[in-house]
Amino acid sequence: MRVMIVSANGYGRGHEALADALVEELGVTVPAASVVVVDGMQETFGRLNRHWREAYARQVAHDPAAYGRGYALSALPAPARRLGQTFWLLATRALADQAGQHRPDVVASTHPFMTNAVGRMRRHGQLAAPVLVPLHNLDPHPSWMSPGVDLHVANVPEDLPRIERNFRRAYQRVELRVATATPPVDLRLHSRFSTVQRAAARRRFGLPDEAAVLLVSGGSLDYRLPDEDFHAVLDCRADLHVAVTTGKSDEFAAALRSAFP
Repeated sequence: MRVMIVSANGYGRGHEALADALVEELGVTVPAASVVVVDGMQETFGRLNRHWREAYARQVAHDPAAYGRGYALSALPAPARRLGQTFWLLATRALADQAGQHRPDVVASTHPFMTNAVGRMRRHGQLAAPVLVPLHNLDPHPSWMSPGVDLHVANVPEDLPRIERNFRRAYQRVELRVATATPPVDLRLHSRFSTVQRAAARRRFGLPDEAAVLLVSGGSLDYRLPDEDFHAVLDCRADLHVAVTTGKSDEFAAALRSAFP
């Protein structure tokens, strides 16, 4: 089996991490498979891609409200469809070249822009291999799904109503094919940890021995959860110990200590 995973590097770490996890699991479940990971954004935009990455990181860091408004606007039916069509037109040639080079039996996409490209390529007969898209978000943006995708895969059954709702916002008359499967993870995390190991890990990170722990991660770009959301979490579960990762952001860490002494 030949598998081509289309991802995008540098736009946070999540898309790359999901591609890495797929490679890890395929190495165990289908060891004879030939797996290649393609940076779809790089293949599509070349040297311009660096400017897109830098602009994305700047907006997230310095004007998250504007990023949020754009994200909300593009979730509306017409903009979501237009966004998908645009990336299909821009990326088709580059991705068709990659498919011709690697001749995959199946294509998986871990980046929403690439999902729209390969899904529509599949729908328009420009891609012979079936397309699979893991949805690693609990409430996926409509543009993260695409007509033409052979199978969208959710992590838990409880996500299916939201996925259906979001897809129907943009594509009322297109069949949505969706299934559930446990998410791929780094295989080093598959082993069972002993009680002694768990206790040692909690001590290492200064966590309480017994309390339930909620880990809040802003990802590689240190997205900040709004203070009011932190308050809501703390108010609903007084017994919960909240641990927050701030990455390399001293500013985020200082603001967190100030708001929650």
